[in-house]
Amino acid sequence: MDSNLLSTTGRTSFKLSNSSNEIIALEWISHDGNFVQREILNPNESLIKSTFSTHAWAVEYMKSKELNFQFYSSHIASIEATAKGPMMHRTENIGWSSFKGYGPINVARSMNVPDDGVQISKHYAGNFEALNLIRASAAWTAGYTGQGMTIAILDAGLANHIDYQSRVVAEYDAILNRETMGINNYYVDHALGVASVLIGPHKEKNKTAIGVVPEAKLLNVRVTGPEVNSSEMQCAAMVRGIKWAVKTGANVIFIPVQGDSGHATANFEQALEDAKAAGVVTVVIGGNFSRWGGSACSTAAQHGLCVAVGNLDMATGMPFPDSNVPGESPHAWVMASSGGIYPTADGGGKYYLNGGTSFAGPYVAGLAALLRQKYPRSSVDDIIKLITSGAQLAY
Repeated sequence: MDSNLLSTTGRTSFKLSNSSNEIIALEWISHDGNFVQREILNPNESLIKSTFSTHAWAVEYMKSKELNFQFYSSHIASIEATAKGPMMHRTENIGWSSFKGYGPINVARSMNVPDDGVQISKHYAGNFEALNLIRASAAWTAGYTGQGMTIAILDAGLANHIDYQSRVVAEYDAILNRETMGINNYYVDHALGVASVLIGPHKEKNKTAIGVVPEAKLLNVRVTGPEVNSSEMQCAAMVRGIKWAVKTGANVIFIPVQGDSGHATANFEQALEDAKAAGVVTVVIGGNFSRWGGSACSTAAQHGLCVAVGNLDMATGMPFPDSNVPGESPHAWVMASSGGIYPTADGGGKYYLNGGTSFAGPYVAGLAALLRQKYPRSSVDDIIKLITSGAQLAY
């Protein structure tokens, strides 16, 4: 394998040679994770396969199963199957998958801090598994807790809650275009759950989520609600919300809002372009339509304007069936888990096995804030690259 021969987009090809004494099979791993299009190679046969750079393939012996490895077309030019034992091609650090983008984020790697090895207990935090997956504690051990950072949540409005309301430094109703909050009984637990992943209390035996950036502040921005009756109205509110957040001092903008269309509007992308020019990192959920490619807002990641987030099922290591997946065009798409116990407006908590991309996204937004804290002078492109380069595909 020549790791220098990489194709980043579009069509590519690879050569497979069978120098073993057994029959081997080449299979394409489809978008839904199934093995299809089997091709058989007898001993001493070769083939050149045309494909796309983001397609995943697998090779195995037909009888002994001794050889079984997976690879991505963008990372390989030629491979030779031998009878000397299993060959494993693992995509480490920065890879690309049509199913998982760059894979689950890793705080320790992205921030270049030691992995402290701490395993947060289920008795300490309701979202312990999601935090352990991304190695969140490594940042806290290294002294990074989001101090001095401000994160704007563009959602349905943050419900009043004793643990979170005092952390809001300003709020803006982008639908009514005023700095006092309008309707606040629409999906009341949604923005609250997002906030808990970002700044949740770090106290012993916290019943619900603890935050990735516990010392950060919030901007509460309402961009969706029952009165939004068209995609044009939704887009206009989000554009106003982005502009207000930038003007008000956000370091990171998180948008847990999906859309029905397959592309972001020009006005939305221009607002993100302006935010990027101001040094603000934007994170957007990939969506929950089971779409091959992100929905609406998140497609701006294809143009380098934000980071898109998919929803990882830790039981399978793959996206949940309802999660959108990135598609064939490599761009800043990473994964996090959405499972855990999150606070509710009535003072309780609710458990989600699958909280959707909305509850996966704030883990990535939290990492963006940690990176901005550590590297205050870095460009948005640099921060995005650190996020993706720290992610890995877990096979």
